[in-house]
Amino acid sequence: MFTGAGSTGKSAKMAMWLLGNWLVDQQHTMCVMTSTSVKMLSERIWADIVLWIGKAKHDLKKFLEILNSDLEIRWNPNDKKGMMTGMAVK
Repeated sequence: MFTGAGSTGKSAKMAMWLLGNWLVDQQHTMCVMTSTSVKMLSERIWADIVLWIGKAKHDLKKFLEILNSDLEIRWNPNDKKGMMTGMAVK
């Protein structure tokens, strides 16, 4: 967990950390991102994760299934274990 004032890059740092760990070993890493609303989640950390995927040296989008509407990223469409997902919690 990162703490600090607003606009200090907490979401970007967490997105990079989550994505890096997940890319190393998808089958043993599940990333669940939470926020108080889907709107806030998709505008912050989810947007940063998709941004980092786009900035990767290799075109990861060819290999990943990115479901922005469901806030899910998977290598394999049938894999519910080794995926990244976001959910709103109150």
